[in-house]
Amino acid sequence: MSGHPTGLVPKFFWESPNTVVYLISLILHGVLLAVGVYVDGNFESKYSDVDYQVYLDGAFHVLQGDSPFRRHTFRYTPLLTYMILPSFWLN
Repeated sequence: MSGHPTGLVPKFFWESPNTVVYLISLILHGVLLAVGVYVDGNFESKYSDVDYQVYLDGAFHVLQGDSPFRRHTFRYTPLLTYMILPSFWLN
C-alpha cells in the first residue's frame, strides 16, 4: 500500500498531496534568483560570493568543451559546473 490517501500512486504532478509545497519552493527559488541578479547588477556589495565567480568560470570552461579545472582556483566537484550552466542562459 502506498502513502497516498486513496491508496493509489498519483499519475500527475498536480494530483500529489505535496503540490503546494513544490509550487511554493519553485516560486521561492525564482524570487531568490531574481533578487541575486538584481543585487549583483545594481549594488556595490554583491549578493554572490567570490566562490560563485570561480564556479561560473569553471562552467564557462565546460561550455567550451574544456575541464573546469582550467580555472586555476577551481577546487570543487565538476558536477557543480553542470548545475551552474543555466546561469549562462539567464544572464
